[in-house]
Amino acid sequence: PGPKIPASLHGFIQQAVQKAIQDAIAGFDIASLLGGAAAPKARLKKAASNLARAGGSQARASPTRQVTLGKGTGKAQPTNQPKAEDQWTTVQRRKPDKPEAQWKLRATDWDAKVYMYHEVAEALQSLPGGGSFKAVVLCESQDQLDTIAGLLKHSGTQHAVRLVVVAAKASEGERCPGEVGSQRAFRHVHFSKIFTAGLQVPGPAVTGAALKPVAETPTMILYVRFHKQFMLKAKWEDALRAPQAAFHLWVATHGLRVRDSFAWSKERQNQEVSSVFGLARVDVADAQAIVALSGQGLFVDPSKRSGFPDYTTEWIDKLPKEQPLDYLARAGALGAQFGLVCGTRSLGRRTAENGAEGQTLWCRWAPPARTVQRQAIHTSGSWSLVRPADPFAKSETTAQPKTDKPEEPQGTTSPADVEMAPAGQAQAQAQVGDKQRAPDDSAPPAKRRQAEQRAIPPGLVLHEIPKEGNCLFEAFAKGLAATTGKEQLHHLLVRAELIQHFVKNRSVYEAQWDKELPNGSQGESFELYIEEMAKPKVWGGLLEIRALARMHNVRITVVPRALSEQVFTVKPGQKQRHVVLLFSGSHFDTLLPVEGKDFPQQIRDVVTEPPKIPMRGGGASSRHTVWTDGSEGGGPSARTVPRQSVGRKRKLEPVLACSGSKGSARRSSGTRQPPSRVTKWTVAPPIPPEGVHDGASRHADEDAAAQARAEDHLEAMVQECATGPKRKTGLLPLTR
Repeated sequence: PGPKIPASLHGFIQQAVQKAIQDAIAGFDIASLLGGAAAPKARLKKAASNLARAGGSQARASPTRQVTLGKGTGKAQPTNQPKAEDQWTTVQRRKPDKPEAQWKLRATDWDAKVYMYHEVAEALQSLPGGGSFKAVVLCESQDQLDTIAGLLKHSGTQHAVRLVVVAAKASEGERCPGEVGSQRAFRHVHFSKIFTAGLQVPGPAVTGAALKPVAETPTMILYVRFHKQFMLKAKWEDALRAPQAAFHLWVATHGLRVRDSFAWSKERQNQEVSSVFGLARVDVADAQAIVALSGQGLFVDPSKRSGFPDYTTEWIDKLPKEQPLDYLARAGALGAQFGLVCGTRSLGRRTAENGAEGQTLWCRWAPPARTVQRQAIHTSGSWSLVRPADPFAKSETTAQPKTDKPEEPQGTTSPADVEMAPAGQAQAQAQVGDKQRAPDDSAPPAKRRQAEQRAIPPGLVLHEIPKEGNCLFEAFAKGLAATTGKEQLHHLLVRAELIQHFVKNRSVYEAQWDKELPNGSQGESFELYIEEMAKPKVWGGLLEIRALARMHNVRITVVPRALSEQVFTVKPGQKQRHVVLLFSGSHFDTLLPVEGKDFPQQIRDVVTEPPKIPMRGGGASSRHTVWTDGSEGGGPSARTVPRQSVGRKRKLEPVLACSGSKGSARRSSGTRQPPSRVTKWTVAPPIPPEGVHDGASRHADEDAAAQARAEDHLEAMVQECATGPKRKTGLLPLTR
């Protein structure tokens, strides 16, 4: 017998057992069990219905009934099967009526005027003289920010600008309020500022208390190094495991302060880490105190260009069989104003450099016994390509007696039938006694010969550009706007974008550079050329044309006015975007096709490469160089050369230009010019070196004799040029 069940639980257990039995036999057909098996189809059908009601992953879906449309049982004609397009309706996403508006900054959120990227150049140019430019500029990329920075740098105006650049990813930058259309919207942006010293940079228009500006503290970089051989084992393990933490702990232990430390690396020697080094940024005021502790746990070295005071290093030799820690203690006991320094083999102590200590002696070893003969040019000119100064500005010039300009031929007399009067004859004929003869009013004015120039090709219309020094960039901007259908860019913005293109692709354009600055003089570096080209009103040339064609993927055709120069094209592979410029020797204009038509076929067929001669234009001539035509200058110069001798690698030879000169002289295409003053070329006496032995006297005598012969020959040639025979002339021959 088991344990007795209380009466209260007995009834409950009995009810639970009965319910369990009923649930167990609920799925069976009692009639089929008692009266026989039911039909298999009925049993399967009932089981399927039970599974369907139960649901779940084990339930099978009931088969879909196949219905044939259009089949009736009557005698009527069957209906047609509906088409697929009648049963389904194609739905497409609705296109917006207008493109989504661009996100912009709101003027009410800032305390200065807000500009878009393409509006800055025009705003700078319209700024009144002496004013400062304060603005908030929205840029779409880092390239636009760099372009604005270059534009402001060479604008010549004081400025304070806050630049807002839209971030490439939504997770970068800071949130900035703005608007899309008329709705407020936020975007992630990066903030930058460019300002002139003394001007406050624009900021958000907040109504709270004004923030106090934080004074900028100058900082410098120090080199920090942990050396294994000069550290205890425990200290070295800590530095090897966490060098940054070990360095900051060392700083705190000595009561110092650093801004930050970074770029920690390990140095291996013989497959073993021998040192750990990094960089630390500290205040300039604290740098000397930190360096003075070098050698006390670690070594600190100042950078060469950090402005650290000059010092000298005294190296301390290591004793035989001396341990590294003992060596370090002995070197530290000697004292060092700027701490210890760890070299390759030994330690050294740094002390402040004293200018009185140490003296550098230079010795001239084996001086030459004979110097090279030098030639001095007695003139005020120079060997650069810049136009020489006034020849009478210095006393070194030796000029012939001044002659008056011959009298102009009158009437219909041919210029070839008039003979040049000798020097002083024209003045004697023009004066009677002490009075000068009045000019003849009946005489017709002197006629000026006109030079031939290339006509504008048919089908093109000339659009003149102001002669302000920016004509190349403004002419290109006008042509680019016409071929692309976009708004015309400001010429200052075109120049600024070109400068950024030069900086990023320096290696490409430095190889094409002809080592010549925009003013015609020889340049030392391509950086200097870029710096000069960034200034407004500086003329542009062939290098800038190549860069503009590459930047904007446009074909540029240049039509020179001079018949001696060929029409050429840059980037001829581009067939869709085309800009045509007219070059008049020192100025660029824009040529556009007739409205509603394309460029003429003769312009589109040009594939000639650019010439190999200098080409630069920007406006009216303001400076004459050796490449200037005789008609543009003030007469022939002793530095001019014929056009056919112009070349990039050809040495310029001096040419004496006077009324009797031969060879390279040719007629000018401009007006008649007075004869130029003769420049005398002489040979300077040799300068003997100090302490030359007596054996060199013979060479000095030979040089003196050669000098005398050269002077006599040059004097005779100059005299012949000044007093040559009479010749028939209408226009004086000029050198070019």
